[in-house]
Amino acid sequence: MIENTPLPDEAAVPLLEIPPISSVIGQRGVQNQGGFLTPYYLFDLLERQHEDELDPAGREPNRRFLKKAFRQAMRGWSDLATTIPTLQQTWRLWYEVLFEALGFKQLRRLDTPLETTRHGLVPVSHALYPDDNVDEAPIILVDLHPFGTDLDHARYPGSRARHRAEDEITNEPISRAIEFVLDHNQMRWVLLSNGSELRLYRKGGSIARQYLKIDFPALFDNDDDKEWLVFWGLFRLAAFLPPESEKIAEEQVSDQRCLLERVIEESQRHATKIANDLRENMVRAVEALLQGIIDSPRNRHHWQGSLDVKRVPNEEQLKELFKEAIYFLYRLLFILYAESRDLLPVSDSEVYRESYSLEHLRSMVERRIRPEDYDKTYYIQTLRTLFDMLRNGYPPSNPAAGDSATRTKSAVPFVIPPYNGQLFDPARTELLDQCHIPDYAMREVIYELSLSRPKNRYERRERYSYADLGVDQLGSIYEGLLVYEPYIAEEAMVEARIKGDTRLVPREQADDLELDYDHEAIRPAGSFLLRIWGGRRKGSGSYYTPQEITEFLVGQLAMT
Repeated sequence: MIENTPLPDEAAVPLLEIPPISSVIGQRGVQNQGGFLTPYYLFDLLERQHEDELDPAGREPNRRFLKKAFRQAMRGWSDLATTIPTLQQTWRLWYEVLFEALGFKQLRRLDTPLETTRHGLVPVSHALYPDDNVDEAPIILVDLHPFGTDLDHARYPGSRARHRAEDEITNEPISRAIEFVLDHNQMRWVLLSNGSELRLYRKGGSIARQYLKIDFPALFDNDDDKEWLVFWGLFRLAAFLPPESEKIAEEQVSDQRCLLERVIEESQRHATKIANDLRENMVRAVEALLQGIIDSPRNRHHWQGSLDVKRVPNEEQLKELFKEAIYFLYRLLFILYAESRDLLPVSDSEVYRESYSLEHLRSMVERRIRPEDYDKTYYIQTLRTLFDMLRNGYPPSNPAAGDSATRTKSAVPFVIPPYNGQLFDPARTELLDQCHIPDYAMREVIYELSLSRPKNRYERRERYSYADLGVDQLGSIYEGLLVYEPYIAEEAMVEARIKGDTRLVPREQADDLELDYDHEAIRPAGSFLLRIWGGRRKGSGSYYTPQEITEFLVGQLAMT
């Protein structure tokens, strides 16, 4: 029985205007804010790996039932248009039936606000306790607000605009206060709702404003099978409780973590796998980029060093090119990440998508370049134009007309706000920007950033979904490049496989020691390569053999 004790009429709070259900086409019913889960896992792997735990029997009946109930609630709310909605009214219209259907039948009203570290008290409305025992910590907090409350701007009733003491109601916006509650208390989960949306927050998120959001008008209007599966599978009470062993596969019985904990870990593991694969491809991309620059005769006037009769960058120039290449490639990662999350107008503007986006270049790289087009510069010119847009915004501001006059969507095909900062600062790629970068090299760069690396020659490369990566993974990819140093090979090099690992060694050494390597991937003398720091002894032309190779060779010699 849900405890429905009388609730006081709340003070007026900022409201959101909820659009009619018929007007939300194009919006997503499930919004994965801040990478709460990876999209691929959420919409593809979840059902395959946890079908039995997602209540397949109750999914469709409750879909029809709640869709009808929500429409009735919307009509009931419109009848209250002349009054300020209250939590009592929202409870009667919608919350009671919603949480009854989701299995929250023992919700209790919280009478005492919860503490935070330095942000005051937070009057969370409800909680669910294990076995209805209020002496234990709640399983989940459920913070409910009247229809239309703006969760990102509204404050709790009783908050004060002036400086408040720690024993006063917080003045933080509701959504931020909820995150502070999770940081300070031992509860792991919070459901937050304003009637038209329902958010799931978790303790220990790596970034702020990270949650899984259900937009009810869009959910019921879109009527999408995958969106409904996510909602019904992950927002029911059963998803927060240890699994019932008789309902899941035998191999999962020993894992007593709730479904959400397991799903989050599996999703993170999936993202880490992509990041690890992409980290190796980033090395290939750097090598392809700088190899194309070094090989181009149109760049030779820049170089001061030499190898035989061919002019190449000296050691200092090589280090500068490598440093700038890291900035350049991280720009590409940023754009791929932003486009995958619609932070750039790739979905809203055909002009941007087909002419300026990195996404359209990703589509192009799946086709081979004709030899007569090798030296053209369509890729780099497109990217440099895009970099300029991101740094300065598009359309560029016009002080005479005012920003608002130059950035209206009615006047231009798309709008991009300026992303100021170091990443797109031209000074960070000053030498690189002076270089001719041919299309064959840039195609290889984007190819490596677009498609997975197969584990064997029979496996097909798959297209990366950057929406599956989080900020943590992007940072690890960047940091992975910092352990390398650039050099130009003075002899043919190969990637030899040693104890399951791959190392660059001179081909002659690999042949002498009968190491296993790909004979179709020999890197000739003069190739630009990256190696782990310490791969070459100072002051000599000899190569240092890594410890893994040494151990392998010692073992082999002992057997002879």
